Order: sequence, then C-alpha cells, then structure tokens
Amino acid sequence: MWLIVTQGNPDQKRKARWMSEFLETWYTPQELQEIVKQYVGKYEGKEIGKILIEIWAGIFNDVENRAIALCREEEEFALFIEHLLVLHQKSLVDNLFHHAEFGKRLQEQYTVLYYASQILNGKENENNLHLRIPPELQTTLKDVLQEIKREQERYAK
Repeated sequence: MWLIVTQGNPDQKRKARWMSEFLETWYTPQELQEIVKQYVGKYEGKEIGKILIEIWAGIFNDVENRAIALCREEEEFALFIEHLLVLHQKSLVDNLFHHAEFGKRLQEQYTVLYYASQILNGKENENNLHLRIPPELQTTLKDVLQEIKREQERYAK
C-alpha cells in the first residue's frame, strides 16, 4: 500500500487512501500493527522499505540505529531521506546528516535535502543558513520543501 500511495497514479492513490480509511475504521490500532508486521515481513532484505512502512504504521523498532547501518553502506538514499522528512522524522534525518562517520558525505551527496532538513528543523537562522544556500539551489530547495509539505498533507488526510 505504501508503494501505491507514493508511486501510484492518482486513481490508485485515491483507492489506497480509501482502503487505508476502511482499515483504520475496521481494525483497532493493535490489530493494524499486527497486519503491518505481517506485511513488513515480506520486505526481508529490503530494509529501506521496511523502515518506512514501520514508521508510517507507528512502529519504531530501533529505527535510528537501523537507518545509521543503512547509511554506512553508501548506497543511493535520496528517496529514503525525503520519505523520512515526509513522515516527520526530521530529527532522525538531522542526526544522519550530522553523524560523525558519514554525515559530511551525506551533506555533500544530498545538499538540497540537507538544507531542507535544516529548514524543517527550524535551523534556518543558525550559521546564516539562507546566506550559505547557493542561489542555483534556491528553486530546487523550494520545490523539495513544497513536495514534502504536499505529501505530508496527503498522508494526513
């Protein structure tokens, strides 16, 4: 369902939203968590999807340490970081960007997402952040922040 909501066409997303509302009305939060746990089991070996689905379902089993382990692998994490921000995990993202072992690498690889996380964490006035953002990234940063906000509003419905 998470894949449909994030990657599906508008009709699929609409259907997934109604399915989600049905499930939330039909099942108790505990029953929903059990259903999600069964679904998450299908993501064995796909830790990124598993973490995001668990967060979406309100399951926070050692999320920060698992995310740190993923970031050590030096894979492509732009969508992972963006989805963490959509799911209001801005402190976790901030911790990843400031991690002693790989934080600088992430900041360099995902500069726009780094600036977005700083703004979402209310740090735009620290160290003259707005002055440090290169002018050529301003439009992209604005678009990313708008997309994150749009997705957060969609998930909130």
